[in-house]
Amino acid sequence: MLIWTAVLSFYITDYPNVISFLTSKDFYKNRVWNFYHYYIGSKYFDELGYFDLYACTFKADQEGSNYFFDITSTRDLYTYELIQVSQTHCPKEKFSEARWEMFKKDISYLQPQANISYWAGILSDRGYNPTPFWNSIGSFLSNSIPLENVILIKLLMSFDLILLLLTFGVVLYSFGSITTLALIIYSLIFFGNMERLVGGFLEFDWFSAILLSLGFIRLKKEKLSALFLAYASVARIFPFFLFFGFLIHSLYKIFVKKKIIRKQFIKTFLLCCIIFFFIGSLSQRGLGAWKESYDNLTLHAYHHIDGDRRLGFKHLFTQDFSQTSWQEIVSPGLLINYEKNKILYISMLIFLVPLWLSILLKRTSEQASILGYWGVFILLILSRYYYLSFAIMLLLLKSEKNAFRYITHVLFLWGLLINYYANSQNYSLYYLYFQSNLFLLLYFTVIGISYSWDDWGKKLGGKVIAKLKTS
Repeated sequence: MLIWTAVLSFYITDYPNVISFLTSKDFYKNRVWNFYHYYIGSKYFDELGYFDLYACTFKADQEGSNYFFDITSTRDLYTYELIQVSQTHCPKEKFSEARWEMFKKDISYLQPQANISYWAGILSDRGYNPTPFWNSIGSFLSNSIPLENVILIKLLMSFDLILLLLTFGVVLYSFGSITTLALIIYSLIFFGNMERLVGGFLEFDWFSAILLSLGFIRLKKEKLSALFLAYASVARIFPFFLFFGFLIHSLYKIFVKKKIIRKQFIKTFLLCCIIFFFIGSLSQRGLGAWKESYDNLTLHAYHHIDGDRRLGFKHLFTQDFSQTSWQEIVSPGLLINYEKNKILYISMLIFLVPLWLSILLKRTSEQASILGYWGVFILLILSRYYYLSFAIMLLLLKSEKNAFRYITHVLFLWGLLINYYANSQNYSLYYLYFQSNLFLLLYFTVIGISYSWDDWGKKLGGKVIAKLKTS
């Protein structure tokens, strides 16, 4: 049954996309948005950094076909303000003559792959945002494979699918067939991940790395597990929360049992992070690339709060709660609403963060890593496809002995998707994502209280009852 469900999920969600990709003899146009940012952004990172991609794209166009003539505004990646194209400045002097001609040629090649209105959206997006470490890998690939080589470009666009197939093989070996099939189905039908299986540029390498890390730790391959978790963490930052969950659990073990657990895992993780940091510093921008990345991600994270398709607890506070109508409350919020509600958000963190940290202490190290990921939901707002990683909560079912929590995991994880699709024809995307955030908040709260009751409540309750009996 699960196998047929997986096949059906693939057929409904990604089959048309994959078939179109495989049968197309030309450049695959469906993912130009992603490919422009990651291919061009990494190939010319030495010259563009994080802030000049759009400005130089317009400059290249003005010296070429003027394809973007009708696009009058773009996003200033230094400030995230929308400005007139005439106000942009491209540091063309950072290019050699040969590199500038190559850049113009690449832009010219990509332009006809999308219409003007689509390009207007691309060039008002929020830029190129991977870490310098991911960029070092992306830059090597993009500088090695020219856009005109359709076969190699399509192979590059297939890397995510190839990586995921290999990854699910490891998950199958470590977690078994039922868990693996459930994970595959969830990954295919997750609403933030539709039609992204092929055509992107290493868009899901981090997801493969997370699953490989969890698979290898279950197989007691600590060094391999640490290697892949370090890759995901330095390439995308937010997967570090898995290590954080493990770290809090380990510190508790040291405090209670005076014992350091998984020493090889910790050593290998830290060593790999240092090596990957060094690799990320090898571009012409040197160590400064990390400072630029920090500035860029700080700006990006703040402005990313506002949008119609966002997952993260913080996003609930972009609403104007002074409105009394439910429909008005979930209408598109502004950053000013978040600033007004920030104290309320921080106040709720005073309850949620200790609850989150407390449930990490008495779990197994594997469970603590997975539950550490709840910190992403509580503290960060990410692009919707990154929340595909919540599928790892399904891996908790393999070791969950408590019937209530088992049922809770199943109901909330699958209920999140059912609720979204059941209402997708009736409500706006903003409303649907608002609902989804409330759904995830309730899920975390129920699971957190259940764990806390087992860890602390039963014992404390028993002492209170015993004291009452003796008094």
